[in-house]
Amino acid sequence: MPILVPVYDEPRTLTITMPSSAEPGIVPKVLIDGPICLRHRFPDTGGLCMWWHNDSSEQIWVPADGLLALVGHATTHAYCEARCQRGRPWPRPEAPTTHRGSCPTCRPQP
Repeated sequence: MPILVPVYDEPRTLTITMPSSAEPGIVPKVLIDGPICLRHRFPDTGGLCMWWHNDSSEQIWVPADGLLALVGHATTHAYCEARCQRGRPWPRPEAPTTHRGSCPTCRPQP
């Protein structure tokens, strides 16, 4: 599915793989093409790391939210990555965990 990264007008292709079960806590794998911000991707799949496992259901996407809401989360994540790649800080709360110290596609922050 094509999307446009807000502010930066970068076209990206979004791929969503839904799990076989739509139970709460089961999250889809969401991939996006273009430069990868390794600090905010799952190392084993390359999927977007949009939520922390301890986030509440109000903070994450759940199946009842619908597919359009999931696309909205991914579009917001793409914006955050584009911003990070331009040397700006990540504009949203991050999981309280260790993130990679650097990313080859992201410029150092001032």
